[in-house]
Amino acid sequence: MKFQVLPPQTDRFLVNCKQGCVFPNSAATIYTTCFPENAQSCVDCLKIRVNGHPSVRVPLEVLPKL
Repeated sequence: MKFQVLPPQTDRFLVNCKQGCVFPNSAATIYTTCFPENAQSCVDCLKIRVNGHPSVRVPLEVLPKL
């Protein structure tokens, strides 16, 4: 799956979400690399938009290395 991430002060780019834990508050089923064992440490997150609607936050570790 590819979702458009809109981080502040950054150009838009796509991020690949791998299967992991599902964030609560999500309007769609979105998986990230944030697994239950390290979910607590996923503090720095970005809002992701699905179909134009804000839905979940994704930990920075799922972002591609730039």
